[in-house]
Amino acid sequence: MIPQLLSHVRLIMRWVRSCEHIKDWGDFLLTTYTDQLLGKILEFEDNVVRLGGRTQDRGKIKERTIYERAMRMKKQIIGSKLGPARAQKEQLTDRMINLLETLQPELLTPETLRQYGAISKEQEASFYSNRAGWITYEDDEQPTGVMSDWLGDSFTHIIVAANLSDEYEEADIEYEALKEMEAEFQTTLQADEFDDSLKGRWIPLGHKYRVQVPFMASEDEVRRAMRTKNVWDINDHVRPAMYQRLKSKVVAGIRKKFDEYNVTYQKLVRDLKVARLEKYAYILGSAKLVGLTTTGLSKNRSLLAAIQPKVLLIEEAAETLEGLVTAGCMPSIEHLILVGDHKQLRGHCSVSELAGAPFNLEISMFERLVNNRLPFDMLQEQRRKFSTSASTRRSANMLWSRYETRDP
Repeated sequence: MIPQLLSHVRLIMRWVRSCEHIKDWGDFLLTTYTDQLLGKILEFEDNVVRLGGRTQDRGKIKERTIYERAMRMKKQIIGSKLGPARAQKEQLTDRMINLLETLQPELLTPETLRQYGAISKEQEASFYSNRAGWITYEDDEQPTGVMSDWLGDSFTHIIVAANLSDEYEEADIEYEALKEMEAEFQTTLQADEFDDSLKGRWIPLGHKYRVQVPFMASEDEVRRAMRTKNVWDINDHVRPAMYQRLKSKVVAGIRKKFDEYNVTYQKLVRDLKVARLEKYAYILGSAKLVGLTTTGLSKNRSLLAAIQPKVLLIEEAAETLEGLVTAGCMPSIEHLILVGDHKQLRGHCSVSELAGAPFNLEISMFERLVNNRLPFDMLQEQRRKFSTSASTRRSANMLWSRYETRDP
């Protein structure tokens, strides 16, 4: 690995231009805080991919995000499980939803109880045979149906507790830390913009009523009731307890089946993720330059290692913690280029106790290598777009003895 220290964006562009004739370098990784440098590079290099979706650009950079490239990609990867895994996942999702919808009614039906083996066929038939010719009325104060008639008045309203979460404020998160969390979350998602809402189909399982057991029936009474062929012969005070026993059996059966589905679902999700990463790896491998954030560099290390990049360039390296830089030093990296200014702001260490001595985690690799006199290149002259004041010139000369600031 050959580390190089540079100190200005123009040097980066000049260096990238000079490498156009090199054909065997593989992918070029560029980590930046903003898309400004990436936009400048697009002026002379078109084969660029932006890994991550959080960008304010709506032009050339947005068109080159990996999500947009993946959506436009028509080529099929041989052996990919993307299509089959997506189809199987959708089918399994429908089965899981149908399973949960069994618990949506206020009361379980005799058919559901029979389906899960809670009652026999004779007991199921007895629910309706002894009810023939009955005249019932609908009451808004309790559920309706054959099960409601069988249970009688054993219902109470469920009182919904107030939302106590409104009393608590969200934790105070620094703006930059929040942005990094958003970027980390969004990097591997198939989404254009960051969205913290849950995805999927909403299956409400809340009920308005609860079956109340007014008199506690003995275990022997419940067992005898479970064996009774005609459910209408069961004493009224035993019926609520029997219903709760039957419901627990159904819920246990649904939970067991749902757990089996969930194991298969997780496998399909992993297959889908691997297939999507294979597609991303193909897109990244065909690009000459990959732009991303330092958070995305550590988050997608396995994906980036698969394309075996040989050059890693980190902008604002003096503000980048050494751990993030180390995460990008993959076995295939041959050139590590750090660009920054060690006499300006340092990186932010989230644990203040580790920032200073003896750990000194706030000191970047860039600053440490400069202080250890590793050879580096430094900008000697800068011409700003706007005129600089005399105080700005004096400040610059005090920090950098060989640095000269001039007006355009």
